[in-house]
Amino acid sequence: LEPWNYVMKRRAVAATRSGSGNVGSNGAHRAGEFLRNAAATVSSHHRVEYYPSYVLPKPTSPSTFTSQWEAYVVSNAHFYTVPLAIFLKRARELDFSSNVEYPRSLALIQRVLRIYSKPVVNVLNSVLNQRADVLSTSLFARHGSNMRAFCPPNAWKLVECQLDV
Repeated sequence: LEPWNYVMKRRAVAATRSGSGNVGSNGAHRAGEFLRNAAATVSSHHRVEYYPSYVLPKPTSPSTFTSQWEAYVVSNAHFYTVPLAIFLKRARELDFSSNVEYPRSLALIQRVLRIYSKPVVNVLNSVLNQRADVLSTSLFARHGSNMRAFCPPNAWKLVECQLDV
């Protein structure tokens, strides 16, 4: 639920030398390889390769959500609101009385609060309460039409979860 925690990492990879043989498919392969690795060349024997990596943040670290991700959250609104509603209904079952279970329950709560930071909840509320801008409203409508029967009711709001808590 936090795609903004993906980072591009780089590593040096030994360069492969290909022969000057057939230019047909070999040439296409070399061109594709060149384009994939055109980022930077360290030396004639190494090249730099970039790859996505997910950085699992600590539950207590602050969210790195920025406004650049608002469209993503709106486009996937029900994939944020439905798990939140389910979690809020089940959160009463967490055990805070046992010394063994308390740290695990607290870490789970902290992780959820990290994902559903105030900016994320504000984006979801603006869309669900129909106070969002035109772009967000159209993205949300498109999400609903793509999901069709799998969407929760349109009248659903985050405030309704308060009754269950």
